[in-house]
Amino acid sequence: MARFDPERLALYRLARRHTRAVQMLIEDANTRGHGELANQLRRAAASIPANILEAMGEWRLGKRLSCLMIAKGSIWECWAHTDSMVDWGLVPETAIADVRNLQRQMTALLITSIRKLEAEIARQVQNRPPGSGVPEPGT
Repeated sequence: MARFDPERLALYRLARRHTRAVQMLIEDANTRGHGELANQLRRAAASIPANILEAMGEWRLGKRLSCLMIAKGSIWECWAHTDSMVDWGLVPETAIADVRNLQRQMTALLITSIRKLEAEIARQVQNRPPGSGVPEPGT
């Protein structure tokens, strides 16, 4: 039986790199008085690899899709929080360049994966016999 190795997934590797980059950004920033923002950013970043792995471990396509959509939402939440760090003068714009690049790469991979899953779910629904009693994919 083949063993699952998350490190073989490019998206997961990117998500881990992003989490580390976010942590370094927070450590380098002057977050005094903005601890809640740093905490929200840290939590959103940590949820990305967690949701990616949760999706990969899911057999139900609808649940897998949901996990990937949550991961995508967490990326965009991180995007907003890093913008806030720049807007509030906690870090210079140049400090978020690496984080932003990882966010773009992850978003592109996630959108591709999400579209493929949506197409697969649509095919399953289309090929389901009428009145078969077979539940919707993902339920």
